[in-house]
Amino acid sequence: MLNLLKRKSKILFLVIVMTMLGGLIVYGMDYEDSNVNILENQIVDGDLIRGANRLSNKGTVVGDLIAAANDVNQEGTIQGDLISAAADITVEGVVKGDLRLVADDIRIAGEVNRNASMFAASVLLEEEGIIDGSIHVFAGDLNLKGFVGGDIIGGAGKAIISGRIKGNVKLYVDSIELSPEALVEGNLTYIGNKEMDIDPARVKGKIIYQPSTRTEIEAGFDEMKNQLRILMNVAKILFAIAQLLIGLLLIRLFKKPYQRAAKLIEEKPLPSIGLGLGVLVATPVVAITLVFTIIGIPFSALILMAYGILIYLTQVPVALWLGVKILRDEKRPYVAFVIGSLLIETLLLIPYFSFIGGITVTIIGLGVTLMMMKEYYQKGKPSLENPILPEK
Repeated sequence: MLNLLKRKSKILFLVIVMTMLGGLIVYGMDYEDSNVNILENQIVDGDLIRGANRLSNKGTVVGDLIAAANDVNQEGTIQGDLISAAADITVEGVVKGDLRLVADDIRIAGEVNRNASMFAASVLLEEEGIIDGSIHVFAGDLNLKGFVGGDIIGGAGKAIISGRIKGNVKLYVDSIELSPEALVEGNLTYIGNKEMDIDPARVKGKIIYQPSTRTEIEAGFDEMKNQLRILMNVAKILFAIAQLLIGLLLIRLFKKPYQRAAKLIEEKPLPSIGLGLGVLVATPVVAITLVFTIIGIPFSALILMAYGILIYLTQVPVALWLGVKILRDEKRPYVAFVIGSLLIETLLLIPYFSFIGGITVTIIGLGVTLMMMKEYYQKGKPSLENPILPEK
């Protein structure tokens, strides 16, 4: 995938992951106190999951600390990971595991023994800050003054490096700056709209600039649209095959009722259209109304389930009727149904006709199916003395 598209895809993926993380934190949090304070000599044995207005750790957590809060202040020791969603996060103590943070502002002045994954408006690694592993980051402002033992990968609106980076740096940026104190021991790769003036003395490896253009973005999105179009076409084919097989099975099991439903298209076209349109529109309204009543929720679910099944099967009587009209022979319902189904699917591929044709088939099929069910189950099995005859 092309460079800038990769950047946007990674940002979107990280946002989704962090959103899911936030949901998990909220699901597992404890709201006993508006403020949670772990004192200096206090030891928490095991993982700690908390939701609070402000969380402060000056003690020791023998496990992971998972927090959702307005402010998170980590000054103690966490032997596992620090996982947090907050407005402001400060890390001044020791985290022996990973950092996984999403916040407005992130400030790190302590020691992280493994990797850091961060999504924020502003990320600041202070001079005394140490991250022994790699950093995966997306931020509006990225300011790295401290030590990073691994690679830095991600994106930022503005990136400033004035600390020591032992690994490689690869960032998607609007601008990047290396101060006189900075040292990148690996390669520096930056992707952006313009090339920056970077002192080669600040980078032991190679300095690589990769421009991002609108052409790349358009080509990337075109590729995504083509792949999506292929998947949609495959899904449509599988859906049509499944609908065809289910229709054949229903005609096998309920041949006379479906023949009767097909005949009603000619006998009662206007009543079937009126009934189908009314049920199509009214059923969701009734189901949604029932949701607002406690006792009506189960009924609403059952109504929507039956409604979905009926909508899915509406094409069966219409396809059967259409196939019989083409074959001029009602004694071969299976062949008639297949021919009618193929014709309907073909017509639905025509631009501008697809929506109108689909709605029309749904309304007619829904109406005659309900009328057939009423006749068949309330008045007994309908007579087939007047079957669908071929036109002469």
